[in-house]
Amino acid sequence: MGKKSKFSIEEKEKIVLKFLNYEFSAWYISQNFKVNRYTLHKWIRRYQAHGLAGLEDSKSWNNYSKELKEQAVLDHLNGIPILEILNKYDISADTVLNKWIKLYNSHKELKDFGGINQIMARKNVSIEEKIQAIKYCIENGKDYRKTSEVFNISYQQIYLWVKKYKKDGEKALEDRRGKKKIVLSDEDKRKLEVSKLQKEIELLKAENLFLKKLKELKGR
Repeated sequence: MGKKSKFSIEEKEKIVLKFLNYEFSAWYISQNFKVNRYTLHKWIRRYQAHGLAGLEDSKSWNNYSKELKEQAVLDHLNGIPILEILNKYDISADTVLNKWIKLYNSHKELKDFGGINQIMARKNVSIEEKIQAIKYCIENGKDYRKTSEVFNISYQQIYLWVKKYKKDGEKALEDRRGKKKIVLSDEDKRKLEVSKLQKEIELLKAENLFLKKLKELKGR
């Protein structure tokens, strides 16, 4: 199959469904469709959240709050795999996350960023307003985009609030800006890096096992 530089929505949906139905492995998709696993999981995440509309090509830059960036970087430093972080915070690509990590490690400030045609991230939102937005979002089937428009907040803001609320309740919605950052020693960073590599190796082993079983099934 020839290399494609662009996929239609229908082609993306076909690939996503083939993967979800265990017909194609990530390795097979990478080799035959030239789609890396980060892109594949981004499609899956958006398809599950928004259906076919989630597979449309973005015509604007994403808007990520300072709070989301810092939390994503801290998750990385705590050993959470990059792919899991991308899915957790709906980050467009690993290169975006790596940029934040580089800035953070260089002791540079991570700032709120409003892109083209995106709702600017609101600051100083009260807990009451957050809860109201969260309940509205949940009651409307976790329609983050609609909620962001109704309450004039960014997509990533409401996405992060809902995640925090479901995990730790209202106490997780407190504004923690200005509080002391977690500072890791070089030894701790090395240990976390080793842990991250081990998890990635386990992921590759699982993927290889899946491919082996797939070949066995086809050979029957």
